[in-house]
Amino acid sequence: MDHIQIKELEVFANHGVLKQENELGQKFVVSVDLTVDTSKAAESDDIEDAVNYVEVAELIHSETKRNTFQLIEHLAGHLAEQILLTFPLVRSLSLRIDKPWAPIRLPLKTVSVEIQRGWHTVCLGIGSNMGISMLIWTRLWKSWQQMSIINW
Repeated sequence: MDHIQIKELEVFANHGVLKQENELGQKFVVSVDLTVDTSKAAESDDIEDAVNYVEVAELIHSETKRNTFQLIEHLAGHLAEQILLTFPLVRSLSLRIDKPWAPIRLPLKTVSVEIQRGWHTVCLGIGSNMGISMLIWTRLWKSWQQMSIINW
């Protein structure tokens, strides 16, 4: 698999446990490494076949500013989920959030959280011992389609 990286995107936002962090805001630095198959985009030279890193950066920026969370762990999980749901070509990612202005009264460069998230392949076998199996299967299939969890 290939990788697309966005490194050290700076966002001024309001996250933190302390009241002052939520009121005054501070700098957060976000880096993400997206695992993507870029072969189709490499051949077609068409942005529609690629993960548009401008859109990924804009999503990170807007979601970081729009929300207020106490923990950067929560922010990281939220950003990872939004990226995976918004960009179907992204198979997995590693996301790091640095908080260089963390309110710690000790000399340090930054505090950070780094997470990995991704999609998993699941094989499901459904037997015929489920009563009216075709009716149950059809309902199950339609509910999965509505939840956008089927990827063919």
